[in-house]
Amino acid sequence: MFTFTINPTPSDATVELTAPGYVQTGNSIDVPSGTIVTWKVSASGYTEQNGTHTVTKTETKSVTLNEDNGWVEMDYNDGLFTKTNGKYVNDAGAWIESTNYTSWSLKITNEEKAYWGCLENPAGYVGYMQIVTLDDTGKFVSRIRTSDNNIPTTIDDAISLTAGYTIVISIAKEESSIEAWLRKINIYKG
Repeated sequence: MFTFTINPTPSDATVELTAPGYVQTGNSIDVPSGTIVTWKVSASGYTEQNGTHTVTKTETKSVTLNEDNGWVEMDYNDGLFTKTNGKYVNDAGAWIESTNYTSWSLKITNEEKAYWGCLENPAGYVGYMQIVTLDDTGKFVSRIRTSDNNIPTTIDDAISLTAGYTIVISIAKEESSIEAWLRKINIYKG
């Protein structure tokens, strides 16, 4: 058995360690070699961090949380967004089938939220990205998009949203490995 420990900063941060069949003690967990431990560190006023670690020896991982200024970095594939293959949203707010698209949607739950997106398409891929906002009835509100076949493809803009609104990020592509160039986005939880 080996001990995996999280040493958090700030020191009073909450540490969560999980591995099937094993129980956390304090900021540590004892598991056999090869066990994958899922960890999360959180504290009021700080941006949460999480991840997984494969234990092969007794070790301590230091995790320093950044003060939460409201901006939280999220990954397209971390479960925050609902992924829809083969569809995009048109100007009527309707989902249109198109095998050339992949879309991710997120419903805004806070009273107000600002969205800042940044996605880059490195050379070698052809396509464009659009960010559409829908109101609480699903009606089209606004769109930000790059020009067709723009390489690299980048959007770096802010949109003010209201509770109940949905943002939909759609990407048209000509490569099956589209997710290889997905980057992070930032959500403002203000």
